[in-house]
Amino acid sequence: IGATPQPNTWSAPGDWPGFFAQQRIGHQLHRLRQPKVSRLWQDVLTKSNGLRQFFTDGEVKPSLLHGDLWNGNIGGSEDSSVAPAIFDPAAYYGHHEAEWGMAWCSDINEDFWRGYREFIPQAPLFERRRPLYEAYHKLNHYSLFLDSRYLDSAVSLLKQLLK
Repeated sequence: IGATPQPNTWSAPGDWPGFFAQQRIGHQLHRLRQPKVSRLWQDVLTKSNGLRQFFTDGEVKPSLLHGDLWNGNIGGSEDSSVAPAIFDPAAYYGHHEAEWGMAWCSDINEDFWRGYREFIPQAPLFERRRPLYEAYHKLNHYSLFLDSRYLDSAVSLLKQLLK
């Protein structure tokens, strides 16, 4: 995730919410030292039973994730005989939906989503937890670039999780 360290300590099997809460967003907030945002995050954790309420629609099966999938880490060619490539990973095992936390920073369009959903149908709570995955990357961008727009956007996304 750029120059930001990303902890990947092994977690108890089946505790994806705990892993994401501690080693993704919790780690970012520890680095950022933003008390108001940390309090908001604690409110999210309390209201959602440690994020578990966002994952009641099925088992989270670990998938190998790129972890930083955006336009700058995808390459291709006009020549259809050349396979596209993805590079500069921040790889870890996690919920396959976490991969789309950087979709705001890519050219993923409706055609892509239609094709993707033919293989992996949209889970009932996907749109509900999508802000969680995007907030992680917005917090990381704030850490990297210190642009308050990223922090403001992350706060807005976390507030969506309280609704």
